Amino acid sequence: MDLREPKRKCRVRVSLQQPFPVSTDKALWQVYTGKYSGDFVVVDAHDEMIALHNMVIYLVMCG
Repeated sequence: MDLREPKRKCRVRVSLQQPFPVSTDKALWQVYTGKYSGDFVVVDAHDEMIALHNMVIYLVMCG
């Protein structure tokens, strides 16, 4: 079976667009610290553990 050479489409206008807005404001990003141990992360701060646990529960319930 013989295939034709590919051709560009005529009259295609591609405009460069900005990606969806991503905030780089450090005040909006929550940072958690822990120690990576291969298969899991050990979080030392009790408040951070609670926040991460609540985040996982929320994602499971909504997702």
